[in-house]
Amino acid sequence: MWLEFFQSAVVIVALLYVPGVILLHASGMPKPWALVTAPLVSCALYFIEGEIFSALNIPIPLAVMVLIPLLIAALVNGYVFYVAPKHKEDLRSEKPNKSKAIRAGKQSTSPAPAFICEELSFWIPLLYVAIGLLTVGFLFLPTLPSASSFVQGWDIVHHLDVTQAMIESQKYSSIHYDFYSTVEASITPWEPGTSGFYPSGWNIIVALTTQLVSTTVPIAGNALNFVSAAIVFPLSICSVIAKVLPKHRIALVSGA
Repeated sequence: MWLEFFQSAVVIVALLYVPGVILLHASGMPKPWALVTAPLVSCALYFIEGEIFSALNIPIPLAVMVLIPLLIAALVNGYVFYVAPKHKEDLRSEKPNKSKAIRAGKQSTSPAPAFICEELSFWIPLLYVAIGLLTVGFLFLPTLPSASSFVQGWDIVHHLDVTQAMIESQKYSSIHYDFYSTVEASITPWEPGTSGFYPSGWNIIVALTTQLVSTTVPIAGNALNFVSAAIVFPLSICSVIAKVLPKHRIALVSGA
């Protein structure tokens, strides 16, 4: 059971960071900044994809749901680092008689992806992750009787129910989410309606992880909570401090 928990944690890290890091780095963002902000982009890709297919009333196979964001990131990365430079070289070779000054001026005015980011050493985000893993590992994991332990409350039951419904229906939407049981039998803290908006990002990531690892929803849910508290939140804090206090190394280190 605990093996599935840690396997789920590794899969969640890959889901949250791989597409975002590839896409942000291709857009010109430095690698440390791409790392700390990657979940925003990765989640946006998954959520937009889920809403599009849900609006079309098309169930999404697991492989499609996971691979489309990776494919988009890979295509953008390939264009920026391989196709675009080759195209520029071809244009330069077609006009060899132009002066260097003109070509330099054209290069400066051509649209180049870039972000104005303060310098952020790679060891600083790694420090945040290391301390986050130690803290959550000592404070969160020992409180779990098992990897699938969950507080049995209204909101928890709702989340587990909606997540299982996503797995069964292959529809990952925050606007038109379903219940695994019937609407009348589902346990919710309000009177359920036929449709409505509910932020289901947690449910979508857990549903994907549950299927990729072949585990249960509670184990994948605990793994996502672990990764969020140990990695995602610390790196988010790191990005805020690095942006607000870019020259204060002591503040950055203390924030960890």
